[in-house]
Amino acid sequence: MKPILELENLSINYKTQNGVIEACKNISLMINKGDIVGIIGESGSGKSTLISSILGAVNKSAYIQSGKIKYYDKNNEIVELISMNKKNVFYRNNSITGVLQSAQNALNPTLTIGQHFFETALAHSPKSSFLYKQKFKSEIFTEAKKLLISVGLSEEVLNAYSYQLSGGMKQRVIIAISLILKPRILILDEPTTALDVITQRQVLEILQSLNAKYTITIIFLTHDIGIISELATKIAVMHEGKMVEFNSTENILNYPTHAYTKKLMSCLTITNPKTLISTEGLQTDNLIILKDINLNINKKNILSNINLTIQKGEIVTIVGESGSGKTTLGKVIVGGYTPTSGEILYENQNLNCISKVEYKKYKLKTQFIHQDVYSALNPNKTIYQTLTLPIFYHKLYKSRQDVLGKLKYYLSEVGLNPPEQFLNKYPSQLSGGQRQRILFARALLMKPTLIIADEPVSMIDVALRIEMLNLIIKMNKKWGISFVYITHDLVTASYISPNGKIVVMYKGRQVEVGKVYETIQNPKHEYTKKLVG
Repeated sequence: MKPILELENLSINYKTQNGVIEACKNISLMINKGDIVGIIGESGSGKSTLISSILGAVNKSAYIQSGKIKYYDKNNEIVELISMNKKNVFYRNNSITGVLQSAQNALNPTLTIGQHFFETALAHSPKSSFLYKQKFKSEIFTEAKKLLISVGLSEEVLNAYSYQLSGGMKQRVIIAISLILKPRILILDEPTTALDVITQRQVLEILQSLNAKYTITIIFLTHDIGIISELATKIAVMHEGKMVEFNSTENILNYPTHAYTKKLMSCLTITNPKTLISTEGLQTDNLIILKDINLNINKKNILSNINLTIQKGEIVTIVGESGSGKTTLGKVIVGGYTPTSGEILYENQNLNCISKVEYKKYKLKTQFIHQDVYSALNPNKTIYQTLTLPIFYHKLYKSRQDVLGKLKYYLSEVGLNPPEQFLNKYPSQLSGGQRQRILFARALLMKPTLIIADEPVSMIDVALRIEMLNLIIKMNKKWGISFVYITHDLVTASYISPNGKIVVMYKGRQVEVGKVYETIQNPKHEYTKKLVG
């Protein structure tokens, strides 16, 4: 195959208050037309900086120290992308497109999805007359409907706003929008993050189909070795700013040579759930009972006839595809939504019958860990401010000295050591995994009896996922905190509580409830069978 992109001894640095940081060190890489290249590595390994340099979207504090980025056009002529003349900008904007990881933040909430398609295409069109725009808009909308269907969405999504879509739906929309320009190179940052297993398969099939049909070159970043092994034809492994291995997928998976690659490969499989954590011996007192819960939003039925019991010290897993209602159900439990009908009992007290003071206490006792760690923390506040604001507001501790002691204690308990080093930092100075631990520490400071963890490992490195799951198990065992673990990943569900309860959600209904391991081994409902695959 002919080459389409070449990196030659590329080094990228960041200027910081503490000096220069080398993000990418002498990266050399040849990508051929039609390749599907997966780039994998830990947070801070330089992989995001690398693809940002290809897209011409590096941070203002970053600069290319040395090296070249060569793009081979349709005539096999070399275009040097680092020098930003008009020709290079044209190729970057039209032949190379990128899909960001955080789809939740990539869409303008004031525009419909159809307007996003149109604005994207129009921005890359040389014409601007009114008559041209009208004809162009019709053509774009026709193509957009096809693309939405190709990523598993209905054409009605064209008229929707981003806030009306689930995280997984937004991610698919972003992929569809990127295809409207018919790029030769498609770069995706964590394209399947936060998607359920079925939707992941759909996205992978879409990308494989595009690759086969149009010989489109795909470069994608991921934490998920399972995804990379299924989609990529070649794998690049990055570690501490260096590309430590680049080879065919088969060679990387079966014959890794670098120590870091071998560590990643060891995360590909998880021990048989039968040998893992048992729930025997847990308290069996009921903590929360949901009875016939229904929820309507804007006259649309979101949840139907939900019945669920969460026991003290229990880990309950909720699985389902994007838009199935699993996150909404979690928010109902913590008081984020008020059910249209039905009852919620907390320690045998009906929430409809308790005082405002008691309800406020209930909301403190039930904490929600949001999925998107990059938007869950206020970027303008230090970690100390973030953690102490709810403490002081609710007057949970006696003195500031007591508060400081608790901050250090819980930061240490969630694996942030030494804790003093984190208190004066801002979220932008932390990795995704560190931010996730901060969210758990904040929840623990509220002295909860229940924590709802919404996809807590979907946006962190695969090498760190087991650590985070073990942290949840630790909190459950050490403090007897009940957990509702929301996920699309049946492997992590098996790990965290193989003998615990699992609730399978589909189109706002619970279609199956049982023990995790038994349900995975012997699914009853057709959707569960499809999910297990």
